[in-house]
Amino acid sequence: YKRQGCGCRGASAVFLTGRAEIRQIGSASVSVAGRIEVTWTRGCIVAFFLLALSGAARGDSEQPALRIGYGSTLWTLDPHHATGSLECHLAEARYEGLTYIDPATLQPTPGAAASWTCSADDRTWTFRLREGARWSDGVPVTAQDFVAGLRRAVDPATAAEMASLLSGIRGATDGDGRDVALGVVAVDTRTLRIDLEHPVPWLLHVLACPIAAPLSPSTRARGDLDDPASWAAPDAVVNGPYRVKRFNAVPRMGHRNVVLVRNDTYWNARAIRQDTISVLHVPDRRVSLRLFARGKLDWTATWDAEDTRVLELVRRSGSLRV
Repeated sequence: YKRQGCGCRGASAVFLTGRAEIRQIGSASVSVAGRIEVTWTRGCIVAFFLLALSGAARGDSEQPALRIGYGSTLWTLDPHHATGSLECHLAEARYEGLTYIDPATLQPTPGAAASWTCSADDRTWTFRLREGARWSDGVPVTAQDFVAGLRRAVDPATAAEMASLLSGIRGATDGDGRDVALGVVAVDTRTLRIDLEHPVPWLLHVLACPIAAPLSPSTRARGDLDDPASWAAPDAVVNGPYRVKRFNAVPRMGHRNVVLVRNDTYWNARAIRQDTISVLHVPDRRVSLRLFARGKLDWTATWDAEDTRVLELVRRSGSLRV
């Protein structure tokens, strides 16, 4: 994936999916050998969560969990430290930013914010949060939650790898992100104002990324934001469509498996048709493709695109749809 909007690592990736139709987004090509390559060129797109959100999966009654295989290392579930594509995927599934990148148009659409306005000089943005949006513990999502999240993101003490994406916000590069001079203000419970140093044309795209994730009141009160385990706990409070059910290390390998379940307090929970997503670490390409071919994985990016014999077998089996 080229995640230029989020600044996350990774070039274009080849993936296989056997349970959903993938609409053409960005640029796509299919060669004679059957290689599928999709390159995302804009926005924070979450390909495998698109499958869950779209409800395009077939056989959901027989396979309630969307099983995803990945080969990269998962370093953290802290959204403000998400850098790799998998970390960004998981963060975007659990934390909803002010905006959301529409998977069909790749343009910013309302996320946690129902609407927004911009001043004539493009330096002041005012966001109106959704009425009824709640955290997974039932507490309403407020403008102050986004103030807290953005302040943590730009605070040098956090050392967030993607903090530079927010550098256009007034005061974001002036040292302590907790300083009241930061250009992020909760006008009232549901109104957030962001003041910029200069116009930032891509601001709405950035605000959909994990670096702009909000912090719930209970998360802030807990006081253990620097503890990686706190972000992986089943009781970690989120405002996105999914929450963590289980996060465990693979014995003797240091990698992790993650199980996400639908967050029933999410404002648009009725649109989430996939109740469970299982993210499994499968570093070996041959093993990953075998699991996919045998129906043990529904989505994988860990496979050898040059192994056309196995790919052709998968295609003939009818499990590959583009």
